[in-house]
Amino acid sequence: MLSVVPDTGVLVSGAINSQGNPYPIIKSWRDGELSLILCPQLLDELRRVLARRRLRRFISQEDADEFVAALAFAADVRDNPQPIPGLVPGDPGDDYLVALARETGADYLLASDQHLIGLDSPRPPVIAPRALLAELECRRREPGE
Repeated sequence: MLSVVPDTGVLVSGAINSQGNPYPIIKSWRDGELSLILCPQLLDELRRVLARRRLRRFISQEDADEFVAALAFAADVRDNPQPIPGLVPGDPGDDYLVALARETGADYLLASDQHLIGLDSPRPPVIAPRALLAELECRRREPGE
């Protein structure tokens, strides 16, 4: 099973838009096809973003709270990672995501933000939602999987 650390933007998109690529990723997690690795810092950031008034036209506060609670309950929630400054020069606020992915041995950092996708030689690799969906589809077709 693949393990991924998703950035907040991917989770928000999956929560509010059933037409985009992040939505089937959330479904794949719910179906047990992949593991989402989270930490309290990521859950707090997600909670704050989903509480924004401008998102009410896409998701009710009740549904947003239920989404975060479901993730907190069923995802692989780890401790906040040890800070490693300078991992994401374009957005130091996302250093913790790379650190979490490294500390946990995640297969990928799942991101839609260019400052993460554009990192030079990231460890673990950064993958966009569309590419992750393609990989999941290939795994479904493999015999014996």
